[in-house]
Amino acid sequence: MAPSCWRCYMRFRNAKLVTVEPVVFLYMFATYLLVFVMPLYVINRYQTESLVAALKKNLSVNNTALCTSLAYPKNQSFVCISNQDLANCSNSSGSDDSVEERSTTLILLANVAGQLPSVFVALISGPMSDRVGRKPLMVALSFAGVLSAGVVLAIMYLDLSVYYFVLCYFINSLGGGSTGLFTSTFSYLADISSPRWITYRIGFAEGMLVLSIALCTAAGGAWIGSSNCYYPYIAWLMLASYLAVLLYVLVFLPESLAREERQRRHAIAGHRSGLRSVFRGLEIVFMPGHSRWRISTHLYTLGIFYLIATGLSSVNTLYFTHPPLQWGSELIGLYNTTFFLTHGAALIFLLPILVAFKLHDSIISLVGMTFSALMAILNIFVQRKWQMFAIGTVVGLEAIAAPPMRSMLSASVNPSDQGAIFSVVAVVQSICSMIAAVVFSLTYRHILTAGWPAGTVFSLTAFFAASTLPLSIVLFLCRNKKGAKYEAPPISEEKKGLLNEDIPSSP
Repeated sequence: MAPSCWRCYMRFRNAKLVTVEPVVFLYMFATYLLVFVMPLYVINRYQTESLVAALKKNLSVNNTALCTSLAYPKNQSFVCISNQDLANCSNSSGSDDSVEERSTTLILLANVAGQLPSVFVALISGPMSDRVGRKPLMVALSFAGVLSAGVVLAIMYLDLSVYYFVLCYFINSLGGGSTGLFTSTFSYLADISSPRWITYRIGFAEGMLVLSIALCTAAGGAWIGSSNCYYPYIAWLMLASYLAVLLYVLVFLPESLAREERQRRHAIAGHRSGLRSVFRGLEIVFMPGHSRWRISTHLYTLGIFYLIATGLSSVNTLYFTHPPLQWGSELIGLYNTTFFLTHGAALIFLLPILVAFKLHDSIISLVGMTFSALMAILNIFVQRKWQMFAIGTVVGLEAIAAPPMRSMLSASVNPSDQGAIFSVVAVVQSICSMIAAVVFSLTYRHILTAGWPAGTVFSLTAFFAASTLPLSIVLFLCRNKKGAKYEAPPISEEKKGLLNEDIPSSP
């Protein structure tokens, strides 16, 4: 029985029907636990500090016993405090804007620390993965995740400064972070997928990503509410998820590139200079060739797409806790769950239907971008809870925009350059995320300082969303003129000779 089960397992493993999807799901589940919990933890801790300062100055006007229990809880560092509690206990009306401004500053620093190192790591590790394989990148990023989870636990149990979250994000980024994850996993799928179904397989992996985010926000919001803001439980779950990724990659995931293929690519790379070999992705983007303008257009469109997504995630939690909505952690978790579930459903169920009907990737991308622009405009006028949930449900259709662009980029380069091109994609995504974190956080802080409605920040989102439509239309029009097939740049005669060489296997 045991040998038979082992043979079945090996057949399933070698078929590569399920490969990097568990890696994407578990890693992003752990990462978004941090992204979701960190702002709430920081806001809650700053609120507690403000409440303690108010009590020491005798600024409390009523509910003194309640305020004291909120400021000095038993058996844990702090408990959940709403804006109304803070207003009642500090003799003020409305929310404490100083708490939100300090929180925005810390979130901004953490986002930059979580993105900047990964840019350089991806530019080097992406082309390297074309020669050494995809698994080493996944091992490095999962190990860095384990270390960052340890830092989070130290912050919560030892009452360290909340600015240690910046160190946590930096460690994650140094291991590759989400940039390294996208580079390694999408390159892996490009290695093993047929041209027709690569869009769906990339979309399915992204579907696992958004479903993991939906699960972690639902679980995180409910868990925080039921435990009265006891955050270490979430940190332990984050650590367990990173450890599961590390175990799966080391034990169960097969390498996408055969040893002979890796040796052949080593020989090709050896004929390039050191910098050309390391920064192969940049060479592909800027080298002369008929695919150059297509690659640039896809990168620009993807960059704006993720500029919007990251910008919203940087300020959404702060916006939800501010008037007119003033949501708690459970309602925030419910909204995020709805938002990401609709994105996941679009990727897992709608995208394969569009692919099966043989719609061109540029058409699918244009449909997704159109929904993104329309929903961003509607967000400006939200005043009630049901409006926010209605928009969060419909906007899920925007998710189908990204996988076709990744697929078209993959088809624009040689098979031996998949890691290089996806490293550039991940770097563009990372740079746009940093820009979005800075622009949206500073804009939101300025809006609060000026006394404008908090929803004014969505006008910036609407502007960026509308700017994607001309690029998507250009891609659609060029598809009608040039056809649906993308050709890779020509290969030099020297490289053709190397590709045809029979390189003996090392013992």
